[in-house]
Amino acid sequence: MGEKPRPRPQGVYGGADHPFRTRDTKVTANRSALPAHPTDRGRHPRGETVVRVERHPSTALLESDITEYREEGVVCVPRLLSGESLIHAREAAWEAYRYEAEPWWDERGMTVLQGAGDWHSDRTLRDLVLGPLGEAAAALVGGRVRLFTGGFLFLEPHRDTPTVRHSDAPYDPYDATETITAWIALSDIPEERGCLSCLPRSHRDRGLVPILRGPSVTLPLAAGDGVFHNGRTVRWAGGNTTEEPRIVVFARYMAADAIYNGRPDAITDPLGLTVGHPLGGAHFPLITGALHD
Repeated sequence: MGEKPRPRPQGVYGGADHPFRTRDTKVTANRSALPAHPTDRGRHPRGETVVRVERHPSTALLESDITEYREEGVVCVPRLLSGESLIHAREAAWEAYRYEAEPWWDERGMTVLQGAGDWHSDRTLRDLVLGPLGEAAAALVGGRVRLFTGGFLFLEPHRDTPTVRHSDAPYDPYDATETITAWIALSDIPEERGCLSCLPRSHRDRGLVPILRGPSVTLPLAAGDGVFHNGRTVRWAGGNTTEEPRIVVFARYMAADAIYNGRPDAITDPLGLTVGHPLGGAHFPLITGALHD
């Protein structure tokens, strides 16, 4: 007997004729209705230089994106995924959600998919995190990076407990000169569905002061938009009070010379690693895609 599909959450998807037909305005079952990415013609409408990912021409960064990330510790990139790439990612996320044998629900109701929803086993996810997302992350930090982890995240409807202010770096099981996370919306994420908020430039302060003060920004996203943030950037998210799930693909990257520091972590604990040794190999692959300007 095959695996039993997980039931589809009630009230989440707007019609049964297509698994990703939703009320979201940016994704439709009619693929021909999806507009082309503005850089598909080779130049952005603002006339800025485009840093393009070779194997994924629909994904591009502007020089201003790179500058903003390095100054602010966070950047929002509109239409990072579009067209076929976006639809395929959503289909893969839904299939992982339906057939996931060992999901993990955290205290906020967020479903973290393991196994079928893991980059090791899902080809679409693997192509994203080792391809355009990883290459964009390398361009933003200005150096070689390794993938630490990646997967799909679902925040169920009517889970209204917010995520507290935090940053990743104090808990990372590695020491690295650079650490960056990609967070890509596969569904529209308005504020009421739990979009990210953050404190720009908080990545420059290694203490706790930014957690308590400073101007914040809230980042509602349309499906296909992406946020990249430094591992030291303080951020948080609201709960999901809508009828739709919040669907995200995420990936965390670290500098290529990252060293294991022994902090407890679900990714590294089972691997029998030695403190002080570099992370690498098949578990933490180097992003090798070529970028050019």
